Amino acid sequence: MRSLHEALQHIHIQCQQFTYVSNEIVDEKFGKEYRADIEDELLHHYFIYIQDVRPIVLAHEFGDYDIREVTEKIPNFQMTLSQLPEINYDSLLFALTLLRNWRDIDPIALIHESKKFERYPEFDDLLSPTYGYIVYKTQLEQLIARLSDNRNINPEQHRKGWNKKLHTTIDFLKTFRIRNQFSLTDLLIERTIEENHFVWSPNYRGAQLLYNHLLSLSSRM
Repeated sequence: MRSLHEALQHIHIQCQQFTYVSNEIVDEKFGKEYRADIEDELLHHYFIYIQDVRPIVLAHEFGDYDIREVTEKIPNFQMTLSQLPEINYDSLLFALTLLRNWRDIDPIALIHESKKFERYPEFDDLLSPTYGYIVYKTQLEQLIARLSDNRNINPEQHRKGWNKKLHTTIDFLKTFRIRNQFSLTDLLIERTIEENHFVWSPNYRGAQLLYNHLLSLSSRM
């Protein structure tokens, strides 16, 4: 059985723009779960997918505006994946999350730059899968829970407060010390990807579909 890296070389990840198409066309090619139920049925769609018996959709963008000029700048997803030190479910999930934020970041550069971060072994299980970055809301909530001795604290509430940039939350997270004077607020500012320092829900479905496809492909080689 070949590795997932070797299996990746044997698939072609396609990027395709559909301009002013109806839900029926999207349904026929990709399935009803990718239809856009809004007033203007004729929309622009952009899919990144693996062409199989039925297309395996990894990422989907759509809008009532012409996104062609924007989507032409999306980095090559297969090349981005090939830069990963290893390919596992976590790394695929991270890459797909980066892809959804490609307007503001260079995914390949980000993967390499992450090696400059100071390592905190007690948080390796949370931060290593995203190469040192705090990307997902589950990471932030678990960091808050681990750093707090108060069992009555609500990590979800403080995560939402962080995303809303509430000063009370920012100041509160400063009281959680990582090392000496380096606080959780400092860590978040240093390690979140978005310019506004948001953390979000990752694109689980696309990563799981790609991971399962690679596993299936590698077992057949």
